[in-house]
Amino acid sequence: MGRGIVIFVILIAVIFAAGCRGGIRAQAYVEDTHHHEPEPAPVESDFYPWFLGFEMVDSLGIDSGNYVDYIPELDPYIDEGIFEVYWSVDAVRDYIVEYRINDIPDVQGSRLIDAELCGLGLSCNADGYQYCQYNPDFTLMCDVAYPAYEDINSTFDPLDVADMVYDIPETLYFVMQICDTQSDYCESEAIPVLLY
Repeated sequence: MGRGIVIFVILIAVIFAAGCRGGIRAQAYVEDTHHHEPEPAPVESDFYPWFLGFEMVDSLGIDSGNYVDYIPELDPYIDEGIFEVYWSVDAVRDYIVEYRINDIPDVQGSRLIDAELCGLGLSCNADGYQYCQYNPDFTLMCDVAYPAYEDINSTFDPLDVADMVYDIPETLYFVMQICDTQSDYCESEAIPVLLY
């Protein structure tokens, strides 16, 4: 009986050793072609508007977008001083466009001519244009369809820039600023102009 137990133990050990060294092997292959990293959640800055371009057609009818280094001329005695600004914006929600004038190419210290609400279903969306006018009394106005601010309407109360015009022609900067309606994010661009 002792010999039978020894043979039984040896037989179990051999079977166990064979199983550990290889024995019958099965391989499992799992193909996972549908694994995708989750999309990152949108952040607030994904919705901010940003400029794609901003140009001006001056009193002479010359489009600054067609020339390099052209400085538009605003003359109140040519075509009644009417000029046009146009722009392209990447925006997914409504934004405010502000028409400004300054003696430096910056929004800091600029004067607000008028402001307009732009967005889906409004007169300006991703692309927009605006007719403005420079008058002989050194005032500026823009014909805003959807005013952004209740207390500003340059059609009835044009912006007086007489104190900014020291010599004729005077170089000033037409500044356009776009602002997100749901945050305090804004960005601006400026074009030099000659005021006569």
